[in-house]
Amino acid sequence: MSRTCTRKWAGATAQAPSNDLVLDRDAQGPGVRDWLTSLGHGHTEVAAFDTRFNGPAVPRGRASKAIGRKLRKHGFEVVAKPESFFVNLKNHLEPGEEARAQEWGQRLAASVVSSGSTDADRPGRPPASKET
Repeated sequence: MSRTCTRKWAGATAQAPSNDLVLDRDAQGPGVRDWLTSLGHGHTEVAAFDTRFNGPAVPRGRASKAIGRKLRKHGFEVVAKPESFFVNLKNHLEPGEEARAQEWGQRLAASVVSSGSTDADRPGRPPASKET
């Protein structure tokens, strides 16, 4: 997960004349680490993913695992293993990764729908009120 200083470094690097990287317009704003720190307690089903260079996760890191752990600490139900999608040095998805991400999202959506759970079924949620 990026820090403010690494996002600033990325912005400066992207502005170098020899670089053709294009930053997202919100790249200099708060990152996932900041957002997770600001979260309150939740009960929603969530899944975590990241983008990273292909290769062993140990030297490069894998933000999705840390994101999942932090979401659990805030009370969210993580419904899938953390996933990584691979990018190249120009920060573009590697061939086949977009399709893999779409399939992952479709499997997540199907699993949540097939579970048939409602807010009232989730731990910590009061049952919906019934009109009489």
